[in-house]
Amino acid sequence: MKIVNPASLAPLALLFCAGAALAAAGTTAAGTTAGETVGATADRLIEFTILDQFDAEHTEADFAGKVMVVFWGDREGNEPIERWDRTLRRKLKRELAAGTVDLRTVAHTQGAPGFIKGMIKSSFSDDPEAWALMDWDGVFAAAYAPVEKQCNILVFGRQGALLTQVATTKLEQAVLDEVLAAVRQGLAGDEAPGQPSRPVQSNG
Repeated sequence: MKIVNPASLAPLALLFCAGAALAAAGTTAAGTTAGETVGATADRLIEFTILDQFDAEHTEADFAGKVMVVFWGDREGNEPIERWDRTLRRKLKRELAAGTVDLRTVAHTQGAPGFIKGMIKSSFSDDPEAWALMDWDGVFAAAYAPVEKQCNILVFGRQGALLTQVATTKLEQAVLDEVLAAVRQGLAGDEAPGQPSRPVQSNG
């Protein structure tokens, strides 16, 4: 199943997401350096009700019993997200086909004026199976404080525990190993609180 990623965003929508949307409410973690911990306030998948680009409603219940991998990023983080999405789909091909793992993009569109919302939505895939969450209220940014200008990857276990949260500017083997280890941990049902830590991998 093809899942949309932010590479499909039109240039104007990307500029908006990178500018006014990310600045809204100061919800992202800026100025971090290598080794710092992401300033997340939630350690589980939050309760949410968010529409996709087709205005279909989704909640956390959509992912019950699955390991959920979330990509979040602004314009500068878009390129590594595309590479990460492609790599993880190859590595997790069997799990995705079996429905035990889901990869989704959360589009941080907080603060978008009404006249641009249609343009943002239309820039995503027109395949109903390839839906992405249009986070107009910035609920994911408020809960997990993702790092701007980087590819943010969050892995949630079958029961909703946040197993790892990393931010990176490129595809690195060490970070890939950490993400895949978190996916395996979730598939095994190991969701002990507090593991692992959530470092920012700043490569820039």
